[in-house]
Amino acid sequence: MNTDAPLWSQWKAKVESELAAQGQATTVDKLFTKLADGTSIAPLYPDPSPFESPLPSARAGEPELVSWPVAAAAGDIDLRHIEQDGASPTEELASALIAALAAPGNAVIHLGVSPDILIQIAKLRAIRRLLGRLSELDGHARAPILHAHTSLRSFTRHDPWVNLLRNSAAVFAAMLGGADRITPAPYDIALGEPSDEAKRLADHTVRIAQHESSLGFDADPTAGSHAIEHLTEALCKDAWSLAATPDAIAPRIAATKATRATRLARRQDNLIGTTLYPELDELVPARPLADCSPRLALPFERLRAAGVAAHACVFLATFGPLARHTARSSWVAQLVAAGGIRPIDTTPPGADGFASIDAVADAFTASRTTVAIVCVADADWGEAAATLMALASALRARGATVLVAGRQSPALAALSAPDLTDHTHLTDHTDLIAGYIHAGLPALDVLTDLHVRLGTGGLS
Repeated sequence: MNTDAPLWSQWKAKVESELAAQGQATTVDKLFTKLADGTSIAPLYPDPSPFESPLPSARAGEPELVSWPVAAAAGDIDLRHIEQDGASPTEELASALIAALAAPGNAVIHLGVSPDILIQIAKLRAIRRLLGRLSELDGHARAPILHAHTSLRSFTRHDPWVNLLRNSAAVFAAMLGGADRITPAPYDIALGEPSDEAKRLADHTVRIAQHESSLGFDADPTAGSHAIEHLTEALCKDAWSLAATPDAIAPRIAATKATRATRLARRQDNLIGTTLYPELDELVPARPLADCSPRLALPFERLRAAGVAAHACVFLATFGPLARHTARSSWVAQLVAAGGIRPIDTTPPGADGFASIDAVADAFTASRTTVAIVCVADADWGEAAATLMALASALRARGATVLVAGRQSPALAALSAPDLTDHTHLTDHTDLIAGYIHAGLPALDVLTDLHVRLGTGGLS
């Protein structure tokens, strides 16, 4: 979007005056939508869209279904490994530009397409626009064949049926983005050698989208859409600039990959069935492992496998009214289950937490685990910190490594300080609480630490 255009300035001034009249301090910039890769979408397209007709060299006819697996032929441009390695759409497009300089004009370009629908539609549209611009500059006609493949980066071994939804989203994006050929991956490929059923469902995903949902009949159905046009333009500008410095692409991909891994490790981005809503009792078929490219879920899957194999478990110590601890205990239960550690919560459904400290301690002893996580609201630490410190002391006396779900409060910190005058009690209260677990911590590090405390061998 050209933010120097007169219409943009007029629109910005109008919105700012309206916000000020409403007594809001929000600036226009805060109205932008930020995508995961850093791209922003403005809330209004102030100028008439210059792209109300299909892109030049847009797909002619319906997309072709090409069943999995597909190997790139000589002369093809294969960018799947770049996408799989964690590259952003900008970095993929910059790599495509550089590769296109030495490729035939009608080369097949293999691209990984993820379930991020808007950005993937824009990516496929942007590659046609970029190659068209490149042809204008060097005089070599280019009519590439775009072959979209379902990205395996977000596929998971656990709850693999969610991969069917990821496949559907990727196919939808590929069709609306103008892919000439589409290859969806079998949903169970992360488990090992795909089954015949998974291959059939993969092909049917394209057939249903095309023949029952009437997708893929228009050459460029999103032409003129503000969001898609803005994203396409932004990707083109960024990719063209990045392609001018080829040596910068590899470091950019490495940085993007690290950012993706960090966001997942902190559970800022989630994978259903793996980092969110894990089901430890699910049954998935055991098959010979097949070569599957690196996936985002792998670090969590390794911990989960180690935890399940070792029958790892932790005790959730709930105390006080149900309304004060259920949100926190549920959050902790999902977190530890993502690492293959079974949460033991003996509180009856719909009932309050344990009524006494002795009851909590007895339930911990019966759980036959070594780690207890105290799950109470932050307010309870402030209002009854002494009582809850006694709870931690009782659990510690039963041999528990005591962790607290929440941040350390000033009241608790004061009680945790060493007592140098009272020799009738422990002289180092810091031994009572081994650590704190709360939102914002790297979940992968928290789970790894729990595996170390439980001795499951999760790091091996």
